[in-house]
Amino acid sequence: MDPEFDRKWREARQLENAGDVPAAQAVYDNLLAQDPKRLYVRIRLCAIAQTQGHYRLARQHALICAEAVRGARLADLLAVTTLLMQFNERELVKDLIGSADWTAPEVVRNAPTLAKYLTLVGGVPEAIRLIDERVLPRVQPSDALSFTRARALQYAGRMAEATAEYERCLQLNPRNFDAHYALAYHEKSTPPRARVPRLQRAQKAFANDSQYQPQLHYALFKEFDDAGDRAQAWEHLAAGAAIKRKHLRYSSQQEQDGFERLIAMTPPVASSAGAEVAAELPVPIFIVGMPRTGTTLLERIVGASPGLASLGELSDFSDMLSWETDQFIGDFLQTAFLDRVQDVEWRKVGEGYLHRTASRRGDKRFHVDKNPLNFIYSGFMARALPQAKILCMRRNPLDACFSNLKNLFMNNAFGYSYALDELADYYLRFDQLSAHWRRTLQGRYMEVGYEDLVSDPERIGSQVMEFCGLPFQVEQVDITKNKMPVLTASTSQVRQPINTRGIGAWRHYEAQLAPLRERLAPLLSDAA
Repeated sequence: MDPEFDRKWREARQLENAGDVPAAQAVYDNLLAQDPKRLYVRIRLCAIAQTQGHYRLARQHALICAEAVRGARLADLLAVTTLLMQFNERELVKDLIGSADWTAPEVVRNAPTLAKYLTLVGGVPEAIRLIDERVLPRVQPSDALSFTRARALQYAGRMAEATAEYERCLQLNPRNFDAHYALAYHEKSTPPRARVPRLQRAQKAFANDSQYQPQLHYALFKEFDDAGDRAQAWEHLAAGAAIKRKHLRYSSQQEQDGFERLIAMTPPVASSAGAEVAAELPVPIFIVGMPRTGTTLLERIVGASPGLASLGELSDFSDMLSWETDQFIGDFLQTAFLDRVQDVEWRKVGEGYLHRTASRRGDKRFHVDKNPLNFIYSGFMARALPQAKILCMRRNPLDACFSNLKNLFMNNAFGYSYALDELADYYLRFDQLSAHWRRTLQGRYMEVGYEDLVSDPERIGSQVMEFCGLPFQVEQVDITKNKMPVLTASTSQVRQPINTRGIGAWRHYEAQLAPLRERLAPLLSDAA
């Protein structure tokens, strides 16, 4: 124990809590100069750098923290890996968790969160082995660990085992709201409504805590929807969405301003049609679009090609934009970011992206990067990576919006999706920006219709692969043969054969969605 350090640490924390960040930072800097190994001092400095928008300095602090806990028995491993997740340091997170001392009680205690991080960075099989072989023999059963294991099993495509593990989780804690939600969307109950009484009991238990109500309302929506009880289903969907929206920081107008600025600052890029690309240059294939519109389905088809690596949902391109602008991108395409991005060297962005993805790409020249959010950066991707191909999924506007509405997104993402007016306005913005990319990225940007893809997967799959510069094999459309883990909201659906059941799903709620349909009228055909 160092009394002088403790005194200065308390002083810095008091200054920070009082809002005097510069003074607190000066004390932290002094403490770190005296002892660079003070982990939590560096973590605070990283947090301050993040608050001030200094991406590079914050990431530097995070990487130094990572070296401090490598192989350690420290409970600090959780704090540092949480930090690294914010910078998408996937390989580093995987390495730190894998090399930790899993005989240490303080490490095992944090296993549910550490194993979750391992799945999110692509280590799904490793997470399952970690829980089964290194954690479960050392701990008492817990609903938190059981939920993490169920998620990993679901991502891995071990569906029956995932169902059993979700049920085990709810036996351990009938109030685990995340498990209720995940199970409802993972597998239909048999018989229909079988889970409703259990969900209603959980709702009563959380009656005074609105934080947990959205998951339970959405789960009840799914149970009643599966049973064909549309009236009760909509009641729960509307209630859950309203509660979720109330807790979100989202501005439709601010997002609109960002989209308009983006369109104004991204002029046409020279077409790559017929252009020669250096044979040794890696070729990214970006799959983008609104979520829940078939992006994962398209990824499973394209990713089944033996000529490429399927890397899942990456944020490496936006990470490189943050690095080159030394700016956290934040929400709504903020003005500070859009100002700085105009001055970046696009060659450096592209080279940095290819470097960050190299280990996952392996010896394959082509790779798939499926992140719907990259849709916004399509113009930037075309400048940074002239050889890249961009596939944008399109779906009937009403089906696309309804599919977004009935999904509860993680980490407060896609804030537009919980109110009908904001949902419609976002789709109108999406349509406008996609039209802009079609005009300005000719030869690099291809729209793929969801309805066309599920109705005639061989024909559309062949056209997509031709656009990407790869041969098409008819076996690619049998997505049930693709055993790669899936970490998206479609993880259960894409384990089934391609089907057309999702077309026109909005019609089950045609009356309730009338305001949405009216707002989207300029985009709808008479048949919609």
